[in-house]
Amino acid sequence: MSLAIATRQIIALALLFLLAACTTIIPERAKIDYKKGYDFERIETVAFVAHDGDACFAADISLDEARRIDGILALSVSKRGLTVLDDPAQADALIDWHLVTEAKQDVRSYNAQSYYQCWRCGPSISDVSVTPYTMGTLIVDFIDPELSKSVWRGSMKGRVPDRDHPAEREARFTEAADKIFSRYPPGFLPF
Repeated sequence: MSLAIATRQIIALALLFLLAACTTIIPERAKIDYKKGYDFERIETVAFVAHDGDACFAADISLDEARRIDGILALSVSKRGLTVLDDPAQADALIDWHLVTEAKQDVRSYNAQSYYQCWRCGPSISDVSVTPYTMGTLIVDFIDPELSKSVWRGSMKGRVPDRDHPAEREARFTEAADKIFSRYPPGFLPF
């Protein structure tokens, strides 16, 4: 093997390791948006908008799972100092959430060079790998009852495993909820 080919392979390998390191360093972060000038200090109590069935969700979840997600969100929002009420009429803000899933494909192409760098040794070999997966997005809104509009929205996107245990699913929702509410109220920067 010539020195030029070995050098190219070492550089390609180093770039591959660098790319892998960069993708693992960037943490997932919740996205937020909010109404500018809104007084979030006045929100001390929240209640959930009632979900009346499958029409509320683009994802295929049951009402029992929706109630579990309500519980996870309630626990997470209470960590931020808000009180969760049962009666929406008494709350300063209403929490509405949506879970949206989308089928996607991870397409990767691999090229394998011939190890013999000679004339008539054959072409390089290409391989394409297609892996289907589901991307899920949890969207949480704070709705001002007087305005009947969302004043704060947080969302978190991530891959949904094909098969997982209910405890694993609950842990993923808890992590997503904590990341979403770590950015509430607006202007609060978590460390």
